[in-house]
Amino acid sequence: MEKVQTTGYKYGIWLVPKTNTHETFYSMQHLPHITCICNIPTRKEAIQFYQELISLDGMSQTQIITLKSRGVDLGFVEYQSSEKIDAHKEYCWGYNVIWDHSLSKRLRQVQQNTNIAGDIPETPHLTIKYTNIPNNIEPVHLVKDIMLECKVVVTDITSTSPEDWHIIQNDLLREDVSLNL
Repeated sequence: MEKVQTTGYKYGIWLVPKTNTHETFYSMQHLPHITCICNIPTRKEAIQFYQELISLDGMSQTQIITLKSRGVDLGFVEYQSSEKIDAHKEYCWGYNVIWDHSLSKRLRQVQQNTNIAGDIPETPHLTIKYTNIPNNIEPVHLVKDIMLECKVVVTDITSTSPEDWHIIQNDLLREDVSLNL
């Protein structure tokens, strides 16, 4: 039986920009991403969720998203099923994201069909900075909205440190998920 992790955000599915060259990403200490779902209890379930998601009709492993230009205080980082861990009280800022509404529908469909636990964010976003100091949030606005091409990936987000979060590369996945970031 696979050990269930209880720190960080367990396992998840992210959209990761295919290019890491935009100046927005230069100061980031973690991999730029938009969370599709987090807090999936096990690696095996995360891989299963990914495989079910990309097998749906019309689902592409590449998604185009719009990064909204207005930087926003995203508040305290915690999802519904996250455990409260004193060492991981993070505040953050970033940009809200617009993705195809069918992606949210597909995520909920896979969750319902597989009965895999996890949290799908109500408002998709790309977090730029995490901090444990509540008043250290200084959102930066962009000149305009940005369109980004992103790859759907499986992630290990079990660490309480965002710098340690990483893409799972596994031969069970349908294709190599390396992005050359």
